[in-house]
Amino acid sequence: RGPTSWNGVDTEPPQQVGFEQVFVAREGDTAAVINAQLAKGMHVVISPGTYILEDALRVTVANTVVLGLGLPILVAGTGHSVIQVGDVDGVRVAGLILEAGPVASRTLVQWGTGLYAGSPLNPGVLSDIFGRVGGPGRFPNVLTTTMVTVASGHVIGDNLWLWRADHTAAGITTPVDNRCQHGLEVIGDDVTMYGLAVEHTLQDLTVWTGERGRTYFYQSELPYGVDQQQWGDAGYVGYRVGPIVQSHEAYGVGVYHYFRDHNVTAESGIACPDHLVPYFHSPLTVFLNGGGVVRHVINQLGKSSGVGAAGSTHYCAGRNPTPKDQCSVGDVVSCSGAFWGTACRGNQCCPDLTTCPSASADFGGCPKPKAVDCTAGATGLFVV
Repeated sequence: RGPTSWNGVDTEPPQQVGFEQVFVAREGDTAAVINAQLAKGMHVVISPGTYILEDALRVTVANTVVLGLGLPILVAGTGHSVIQVGDVDGVRVAGLILEAGPVASRTLVQWGTGLYAGSPLNPGVLSDIFGRVGGPGRFPNVLTTTMVTVASGHVIGDNLWLWRADHTAAGITTPVDNRCQHGLEVIGDDVTMYGLAVEHTLQDLTVWTGERGRTYFYQSELPYGVDQQQWGDAGYVGYRVGPIVQSHEAYGVGVYHYFRDHNVTAESGIACPDHLVPYFHSPLTVFLNGGGVVRHVINQLGKSSGVGAAGSTHYCAGRNPTPKDQCSVGDVVSCSGAFWGTACRGNQCCPDLTTCPSASADFGGCPKPKAVDCTAGATGLFVV
């Protein structure tokens, strides 16, 4: 549910769930035991411990809560995901450490099938989720292609740290250890991330191909042990928006680099379609230590960071919007009211759930109608 008002205070009373609707999982419970409860529509509280799961936990009932207490560790024991969420609204998963196992997984979290638009009034939520590929030395080597895959629309992430181990209980790692290509892959539309960190994966750390994505604070560290062929020549980056994406906005995207073993030259820290560059607010790259250089902050823009260059560098796109009295359907414009200055484009929703002023007249996908309609000549907006 959304807040009653958008002045920073949610005045609705919280939903209360009786404990007769909650199953408490204990260390030693199998995925089969927990899934039997989830299938009945029970919420699940996972008590502290390490759970080496023989199958994914499968959430198929809307509004289910899966809550970890004391950061329990869920391990993909046999090459499956740790958690799979179906095409349902309002699921909340929080307070967990998700760990890759000794058999390759496609992803540790699979949220949706890619066929579901989701609901802006009842989004799915991932909170306080920590993914790791390597670290404790539980197995000689672990691997997964991706840590978190979001394929449904209208999903919110709040405080995710997705870490491929740069060191383990046995010491430092190299690119042949704890293999993982991506931390986060977003396929669904209208996905928002708050406080996202992805570190050390061996290809693009974050890959975003869904429309109308938003990120508020992003921290990443490129992998330490890669060489020029493994990273720079391959063109990998810390944050990539897919080439056909039309709308994306990100605030405070930082890509940090420490090429420990080789002098790597990377072309850029961030990659996106050129028309989206103005919607990256305060992007930066930071040289931590080691060798090599990242030549640009975003695409071919921004100065270098690294050996012989700046320790850190940022790029300011300078959108310079021009006020106009009207717009066309699909133009990038400002939201209205308290969110004037927040960009939207065509058929999407503003943060206050009103419809974007440049949406088409027949678009009904937002909870609230347009506050103003620049396609009909409303004033006071801007068109980029």
